[in-house]
Amino acid sequence: MALAKDSESAKLNKFELEANSQNVKTGNDTVCDLSGGTVDLRYYESIFENNVKVSAEVVDSGSSVPSNDGNSSLVEVLDGLNIGGGEKINLEFEDNYQNKLSFSNQKSLYLNRLRNTIESYSKPKVFTLDLSPKEFFDNELTRVVRRYDGKISESVDKILKQVLKTQKKLDIDETENTYNFLGVTKKPFWTITWLAKKSIPMKSGKKNKTAGYLFFQTYDGFKYKSIDVLFDQEPKKKYIFNNTNKLPTGYDGKILTNPVFTTNIDIQEKLMMGAYNTVHKRFNFYDSKFDDKGLNYTEQKTKGGVKTAGREFNFVNEEFTTHPSRITYNIADIGGLPSGLTLDEQLKRSKEINLERQSITNQANMRYNQLGTIQVQVIIVGDFSLRAGDLIHCDFPELSSKPNQKESAKMSGIYMIADICHRITPSETLTSLNLIRDSYGKPNT
Repeated sequence: MALAKDSESAKLNKFELEANSQNVKTGNDTVCDLSGGTVDLRYYESIFENNVKVSAEVVDSGSSVPSNDGNSSLVEVLDGLNIGGGEKINLEFEDNYQNKLSFSNQKSLYLNRLRNTIESYSKPKVFTLDLSPKEFFDNELTRVVRRYDGKISESVDKILKQVLKTQKKLDIDETENTYNFLGVTKKPFWTITWLAKKSIPMKSGKKNKTAGYLFFQTYDGFKYKSIDVLFDQEPKKKYIFNNTNKLPTGYDGKILTNPVFTTNIDIQEKLMMGAYNTVHKRFNFYDSKFDDKGLNYTEQKTKGGVKTAGREFNFVNEEFTTHPSRITYNIADIGGLPSGLTLDEQLKRSKEINLERQSITNQANMRYNQLGTIQVQVIIVGDFSLRAGDLIHCDFPELSSKPNQKESAKMSGIYMIADICHRITPSETLTSLNLIRDSYGKPNT
């Protein structure tokens, strides 16, 4: 199909707002169909957000729902259903490749905000609805209060199922390390994000090399994913940016507009954050010893350490990476919450370290700081099969005076989708992607 046809408006199959029962003013009419008045719908996912989001701009001509005055007249939806917040939304939209996103039953969304209301007695009313999943609100109504023992990944699973009580699908990468902790009445999402910085993936050779997880939601459910496991995926699709209308063989689509690159290289800031070389100093009260452990980012790649997007990972001047730029301190966590159901079991383990911070803290700080070293924003034809956290391959042309330009060996390669926005209007459907990577070039083959 031609690109112009591919980007035609997607199908908005369903956009139903169910009134809150105590607010109904229209008799038996409790549901309003907003699909006909929706002029701009945007769906968002991000690896840095705990929830998906939807924003919809709606035009209401005042003939949306029956009035409650005993005749057949119609009124606007805001007045007819007495919108107060928290209304259930059933939504379904489909792109031109038959990829469908459906939000109903357990996946239904709820009205979070009503904003940007423009009202005129001579023109239709315009307003924006911001929609969120149920867990977004449940996170404000629940707290993590009990003690958790064992692998961090198992604790995350329990918090999502037993505290937040989500019924959505969970995709949790198993952690190698354990950690005993108390909930101390923190919110579920805060607690899980706090645990993400303490997690090591269950892969051979990862300990002492890398750490750090991401907790986010996509259409498929909640994900608690290791950064390195995400970078170890196969690219889902392949895109190209060129000056022709033809799509070359081997590609799934074209990048429609000029890509906007942001290279996040700020050496002073990276040094301050310890992105290249750090030392962790720990005091052990049990044996009254002080010990320190250093980490240079070049060590991350050796012996099966981090999984990078490209070949060129060590590209910083060695003059600034051979000495530590950040020092972190902690007291060894010994005897605080030893494992075991009986006193005897806990006494036997009372000399064990609960969380080996020296193998986690600096590694996680490095990995988070490396994640968005190279960023690019692109727009493609609307494709609802893509998710935040997916990898895609992008080829960009080199900028040179050569008579026959080739693809850029440095900027082309694998990128992770950090943020994704599907936008549907009456005339077109587009997908905007914020892509990130930690290194230059294509991966080693």
